[in-house]
Amino acid sequence: MRVTVGRDEVHWGDNALNWELQIEDDATIYDVLFAMHKANYLPGISGGQACWVVEGVKPVAVIAQQWMIPKWLVSPNLAASALRNPKGRTDFTVEYLTQADPEEVYTRLRGDGSQS
Repeated sequence: MRVTVGRDEVHWGDNALNWELQIEDDATIYDVLFAMHKANYLPGISGGQACWVVEGVKPVAVIAQQWMIPKWLVSPNLAASALRNPKGRTDFTVEYLTQADPEEVYTRLRGDGSQS
């Protein structure tokens, strides 16, 4: 399965905004985020406090430069193919929220005030 990931620009000259990867048909959301991590797709920023939201057809995770692992908004074991858009493609976007407080972003996106 082909997955396309697009992300916001972080700084001038940032040209790695769109990325395609080929993954197994049964790959999970975890597998997609792990591939992003392994490829260093998300650039760090000076000060180490970048905040990102990964979205398919809905938000799936919050990533913070200062965290070791993402905070999941869906099960990391969810099949990536379950997030196919109406065109039948599995696309993700990664929104850069500068130095927003990732705990607040996570809580807001969960919508129930709970944290994991």
